[in-house]
Amino acid sequence: MATRPTESRYWQRRLDRRPQAEKFDSKTNLLTRIGTLRDALIAFGTGVYLLGYFSWAFYAWRQHLGLIPALDAQYFTAGVFPAAILLLLVCLIKVLRAVARWFRRQAFTKRRENLGKLLQNAAVALVIISYVTRLMLPQRYSWIPNWIIGGGVTVGYVSAFFLKGKPEKFLRAVLYSIVWLYVSVATLAVLLLYFLEWFSKLPQELGGPSVKCVQLDLNSTKLSQETLRQFLPEGYSADGRETQRSRNLYLIFDGSGFVLLKPDSGEASPVQKIEKSAIEGVFPCN
Repeated sequence: MATRPTESRYWQRRLDRRPQAEKFDSKTNLLTRIGTLRDALIAFGTGVYLLGYFSWAFYAWRQHLGLIPALDAQYFTAGVFPAAILLLLVCLIKVLRAVARWFRRQAFTKRRENLGKLLQNAAVALVIISYVTRLMLPQRYSWIPNWIIGGGVTVGYVSAFFLKGKPEKFLRAVLYSIVWLYVSVATLAVLLLYFLEWFSKLPQELGGPSVKCVQLDLNSTKLSQETLRQFLPEGYSADGRETQRSRNLYLIFDGSGFVLLKPDSGEASPVQKIEKSAIEGVFPCN
């Protein structure tokens, strides 16, 4: 039966439209991917900013500085390091899950079981060697058998991944739990070290509060006489001039509304908060 001309033209138009539909779908997929990437970047930037703000808020709480402003570009830089720690944690979690899936997919062949038995025998031999060396070596070399028995325990745990018995399955579960625990505790410990110790030593160029020696041009009409006596050079009295050059001070934070200063560079030196309107100039120390 011959195809009518109208039907042939209809199918020809359908075929002509198909590349355009495919091109439209590819553009839609590209826009969807761009939107997903944009949302991920916004979420990541927000997380970095919040971590930086928390770093400064925790430092301000330890130094009894009160509430710090919620908006400051320096928080982005200060949040990069803790964000990198958390990003490394996410990568480690993905690696651990991938390794666990890979081991579950592997078949327990005869060759694999023989290797597991060999590792078990090696673990037992290392434990025996550590016991013998502990008896033979002097006390000052007691670290050698400790290292040997540690190696034996490690080899014994590794052998559990090559055997399929119930004890080996239990050992694998225990090892996974220990690894997860160590990763979590190590991440928490590094974050605590950052907030408690490292952040206070972070240079200001990297978002931290590490002190920087400066001299300030102070507006004496906006500061009390007691504050001026602390900041002006020793033995120097205000002579009625509105602008006074300070002695060497130590800048910690240069925000949009105020600065944080220390009279001395020592750790025990108190941190003082000065409004930005009282400062007319900031200069490096001579």
